[in-house]
Amino acid sequence: MKKINLIALMICCLAAVTFTACNDDPGYKGLTPQEKTQAFNVVKGTYTGDLIYPSENPTNKSDVTDTVTVRWEIQSDSVMTIRNFPMALLANNITNKELAAALKAELPRDMKCYIDFTQVSPVTFFINPSLQSFTLNYSGKNHLVQVAMLGNNIYSFGAYDSSKKLLQMQIVEAAIYVNGILQKNALASAVPFVFKATKN
Repeated sequence: MKKINLIALMICCLAAVTFTACNDDPGYKGLTPQEKTQAFNVVKGTYTGDLIYPSENPTNKSDVTDTVTVRWEIQSDSVMTIRNFPMALLANNITNKELAAALKAELPRDMKCYIDFTQVSPVTFFINPSLQSFTLNYSGKNHLVQVAMLGNNIYSFGAYDSSKKLLQMQIVEAAIYVNGILQKNALASAVPFVFKATKN
């Protein structure tokens, strides 16, 4: 298993502080369309790298993450697509065992995310993942299950290091809806997914 290293966490924290500082500045008006195009041109393209997610190692209690290789594309100044996101990972922290087992059986699928650039140097952006909807059969009948991620939030963001051509991002699984109703205790806690890759 692979740990999220300290440097990655520091960069994530720095990005979060940057977003917070921007939001707290009464004079901050966001980027102009030209600045958003400039930021997009820096990060546009395809990335292949690590998706790091919470996972317990029974033989090593201090090892609390695991890694899978994923690919994603930044296609415009407003859209990013994570290709073949392993949807089964969304089940790992769900408290309802029947629901979790049904979701674990789901195959990987593309996850469309809307992005909003907030800074040009370094390039940073908010991420707003689309709602993930599934028709799952458990407890003897079908249910519409929807997984919501945090969106346009300092915990759902990307930051690009131009000197290393390194893009790091985080999205957070935040809520479960069943048949349109929020399940207040469906998640044991919010679940972060960290992405780390260099541009292809």
